[in-house]
Order: sequence, then structure tokens, then C-alpha cells
Amino acid sequence: MLFRECVIMVESVNSVEITVLVDNTVYKKSLLAEHGLSLLISIDSADNKNLSILFDTGSSPKALLNNTEQLKIDIDRIDNIVISHGHYDHTGGLEAFLKIRNKELPIYGHKYLFYPKYWINKKTREIGIPFKRQNLEKLGASFTLIDRPMKLDDGIWLLTEIPTKFPIEIIHNFKTKLPDGSLVETHIEDIALAIAVRNTGLVVITGCGHAGIINTLHYAKEITKISNVFLAIGGFHLINAKADRLNFTIKELQEMDVKHLIPMHCTGAKSSAVLYSTIGENSVSYASVGQKIKIAGGEIKFEK
Repeated sequence: MLFRECVIMVESVNSVEITVLVDNTVYKKSLLAEHGLSLLISIDSADNKNLSILFDTGSSPKALLNNTEQLKIDIDRIDNIVISHGHYDHTGGLEAFLKIRNKELPIYGHKYLFYPKYWINKKTREIGIPFKRQNLEKLGASFTLIDRPMKLDDGIWLLTEIPTKFPIEIIHNFKTKLPDGSLVETHIEDIALAIAVRNTGLVVITGCGHAGIINTLHYAKEITKISNVFLAIGGFHLINAKADRLNFTIKELQEMDVKHLIPMHCTGAKSSAVLYSTIGENSVSYASVGQKIKIAGGEIKFEK
């Protein structure tokens, strides 16, 4: 009861509906999957104003455009785009989407969005956004590039430059090249979306979670001043995670009492299965392309 009173006191929205437009898995014949992520987030705000956010755009035009058409998404009603980070598998559909929409659209990203990105292991591979900023702006993109948390609307926050309180979560192979030629860790430019839902708690949406899902959730609680995380959804980047990191993640999620988890994209099938079997089927769910998830009034509902 105390929590309900706390949520009412802070800015919050009435409900959130998340439609999976692009993910690594699909079960419907008419839809396409790929290594990437794109979520349509429809928000009913406190003043009954509807806000529609496209969170990431997948890795190619083909999947995003096919799936929006098959799911009958009215792209003209999308109010803005949030890019979680400047990797190809979250930005690849952006140019084609702007061409079809053909009108100005606000886009939020980190200030390093267009800097070169690399995966560095035995070999170095470039994995950054495949478009020039100027070309996207000619198609109607209006960029707001940030380097600190930002309030997008009442009850809606963009989180970035997430403190790495728990270094165990950081994968050091991802690098961003700055204009002076130096390389920095890519995780600092992660953008997560935190939404306060009335009488429910926080919904936290991550693209890849390079800053770590636990680091991200702690920061979401700190910035929003809301202690209850109702749902964490998106990429948690636990693919190929070793046992110590998986065990740490599970322990922290349980201690934070996160009510629902929907691991996607780069979480990986094996790690998702470990979360499911350890934390339990009442808390961990799967979502694939075409899935709709509605959060309102302390409940979560899945629509095929």
C-alpha cells in the first residue's frame, strides 16, 4: 500500500503497450526475424495523451518495414525515435524508415551516436551505424544528442552514461573511436528508457544493456526516485556470459525483486533459459516478433 501512494505522488503514465517489431526470434510466417531489436512503445499518459516511441530500428530495412506493414503499424503516428546506441543492429532500418515516413521526426541518441564503433577481439570489426548524420537529416531526422539523463515527458526518462557500479557486467570488447583517435568503452553511450506506470512501478527498456542490466536498473531507480521495478525488457547482453556473471545477475534481480523479466535479442538463448529456470516462469517470459505486451494497473498481459 505504501508503494501505491509513492507512485501516485511522482509523475507517472496510465499504461504502456510494447509491440516487438524486430528481434532474433519469430514464430509467425508473415513476419521476419533478424539479429537486431526494434520495439514500438505506445504510452497512455496521465492526461490521456498518447505517445508513440520507436525504440531502435533493427539491423536492416527488410525486417522493420515488412513487420510494420504486416502488423498494420501506422508509422505516421510515431512521435519520436529513441536509439539505444550506435550499433548496426539497432540502427540499420533507420534510413528506410525515414524515407517511407517522409516528414520530420525527432530522434534521441547519445552524443557519440555517429562515432565509429568496433568489436575488438582477435580481429577488429566495425559495427557502427551505417549512415551519415547529414543524409538522415535530409530525410527528416531531427537529432537531439545527449550525454546525461533526460526527461522525455511526464513519467518518461532517457537514461545514459549509466554508472558502472558493478564492473562484472562490462564487456570490454566494444569500443567507440573519438575524434582525437582515442578509444573509449561503448557502454557509456547506452540509452535505456524508464517509464513510471501508475500503481505499477518502473518499466525499464534496454537495447543491448552494454552498461549491464543491474547497473541500468539501479540507475533507473536513482533517477526516477521509484524503488519498484515492475518490468525489465530488451537486450541484457548475457550471451556467452560466464557462470559468475550469470549468478551475480540472478542474485541481484532477486534481491531487487524485479517482478517481470523479458530477455530478448543479445541476452542469448542459453542465458535466457537459465534466467527462466532459476528465477521462475512466473517472472521470466519470452517475446518474439509480433508479440504485444501491455502493462497497466499492476498487471502485465501478453497478446499474440
